[in-house]
Amino acid sequence: MWYVGRKTQVNFALLGHALEESGPWQGQKIQVNKRWYLSTLRAKVESTDWEGQKRDVERFLKPQDLDLLQFLSIDFFLDRLNQLELYLAG
Repeated sequence: MWYVGRKTQVNFALLGHALEESGPWQGQKIQVNKRWYLSTLRAKVESTDWEGQKRDVERFLKPQDLDLLQFLSIDFFLDRLNQLELYLAG
C-alpha cells in the first residue's frame, strides 16, 4: 500500500540486501526482482487468514473505527497488488 499510495519505485537491490541480512530469506541468496517481489507478495496475500487478522486487530480499534476492518481482506490487498504491478510495469 505504501508504494502504491506514494507511487514509489521499489529498490530491489536494497530490498535484496536487507532480506539477505535477516528474516526468513536470510542467507538464501535469492534473486530479488519485480517478478519475485510480486509473486511473493501475492502468495502471502493469498495465504493469509484475513478473518484471523481482523480478530487480532479488532481489540485495538475504537468502536467508531471498526469499519476499517473491511479493508483487511484478500480482495482489498489483491487489488492493491494489481495496482502495484501496473505501476511497476510502467
